[in-house]
Amino acid sequence: MDCRASFVFGVIQKLLRLACDFYPCPKLRGLWLQIIEGLVDDDVWLWVDGDEEWLPLRRRIALQRYPTVTGSHGKRNERIRSATPAQRVCAIAWLIANSKGVAELFAFHGRTPPTFRTPKIASILSNIIGKYWDAFPSQASAWENALAKSKEDGCICSPVDCRGMRQWFDMVVWLEGTPPTLEVGYESCARCRSILKSWYEDIGAQRTKISHVSLLQALYFYHPSPYPCALPKLSDSSERPSPTAESLVNKKLEPLMKKHGFDAQYLPWVNRYPEGLRQHIAQQTSGCHSGWPSSMPIVVLPDNIFDAPDPWVVLGTIALVMWSDPAGKDTNLHDEDWHNLFSYQLRLSLDCFDLPVHPSLSATNVRLCHKLDQDYSEQRSFRQFGPDRDQSDWVYSRQGGRQLRLSTAVTVAVATFLRSKDVDLYGCRGCHAVCMESFTDPSTVGFEVGSSGEHEGLGPPSDPHDALRGEYSSFQVSLEVGVQEPAGMEAFTSTLRNTNLSKHEKRSQLVREVHKDST
Repeated sequence: MDCRASFVFGVIQKLLRLACDFYPCPKLRGLWLQIIEGLVDDDVWLWVDGDEEWLPLRRRIALQRYPTVTGSHGKRNERIRSATPAQRVCAIAWLIANSKGVAELFAFHGRTPPTFRTPKIASILSNIIGKYWDAFPSQASAWENALAKSKEDGCICSPVDCRGMRQWFDMVVWLEGTPPTLEVGYESCARCRSILKSWYEDIGAQRTKISHVSLLQALYFYHPSPYPCALPKLSDSSERPSPTAESLVNKKLEPLMKKHGFDAQYLPWVNRYPEGLRQHIAQQTSGCHSGWPSSMPIVVLPDNIFDAPDPWVVLGTIALVMWSDPAGKDTNLHDEDWHNLFSYQLRLSLDCFDLPVHPSLSATNVRLCHKLDQDYSEQRSFRQFGPDRDQSDWVYSRQGGRQLRLSTAVTVAVATFLRSKDVDLYGCRGCHAVCMESFTDPSTVGFEVGSSGEHEGLGPPSDPHDALRGEYSSFQVSLEVGVQEPAGMEAFTSTLRNTNLSKHEKRSQLVREVHKDST
């Protein structure tokens, strides 16, 4: 008796673990007891004589909750009760996987039922059942007919090559008396795609409820870092973002989410999120992790640090919160591990959101970026660090045609924004020291040109008008600091200095000068 009860629990547990990596699950034990006590629509316990002595089954008998003995299910149940132990093991495992209770459990996790994809459930049952999988009589004739029917319908897949598919087919024919539809689902197979699309739409129509989702939490837990020992440090901190901050992040980032193809294992409302975040969205809504660690005091970070107009600053702030270290190292040297983790998190953000090539920076901040890159490179050379694992994209800078790291650009943009909010978050102490020095004494990175955001310092632009705006900015910098313009640029300089012209008129006149020179 105890073995049979443990088997039912083990099947549900393995379905969750093998199908969607969700274990432990807060609802697993409840479903297990419901199946044993007959509190489910499709009863799969099918006990044998003597089981009624067990306490949960006494409740069944008292309430007259018996497995049905009439209709097609009645015949099926009698077949299972009179089957060999190996056949009973296989059949009951399949009935549990195909039950409404398990489908509801998977929906709770934002997933389609484990039986949605035939090759997947056949492979999973092979892992669960093992050596008992071959306990059924061969249904060779029905198998060949099913293959022929699939090909007639236009299927180009190969069910023969799918692990466990033939054994699953033999079991279903033995159990139900009719052959099931064969579906493999190669991407190039229009017939299987059509079948899956129809099934998926039916499931989606029944599962439309969307729980509250926090992109801030999803991004916090979205860190498949290549560095095994690395974990976000927020759980060790005394601060955490508030629900208001979560709403601000949702408002800023949801319109920028990339649209990735649908993943058959997720319900439609999960598939609307970027591919990399889906697992974390599903875990968040099912309660498989409890959000911010419950042991953390509710001393929140200021909400306005997540309200930046630039999405790169929002994402950079989130990464900084994740990897911040209030205690920090008692040094102003650069932290190589922090640089690697921060840049890796930004790279993941690029996979999830449609973002500008770089954050908006003033010309002064671009020079600060170059200073940070140089300072970090010199320290790496002096301290003989290992190979550079910073995975940032390099972005083009108009300052001398030099390039700079995206992670450095985001670091400077975030530091500038947080300084305007009078907030200190500590990541790399070396970067923090250089930034603070430049903010208090701009001469450390060169002459000051305007205020932050007044002049765009990075490129290249995406269209001719942006290019013109960029040239306008570069010429303005040259004029303000008294740099001699190159020969042949007198007409452009005269146009830019003409205070009687609006910006639009200056732009139009510059376009005419460019076309005149090109001809």
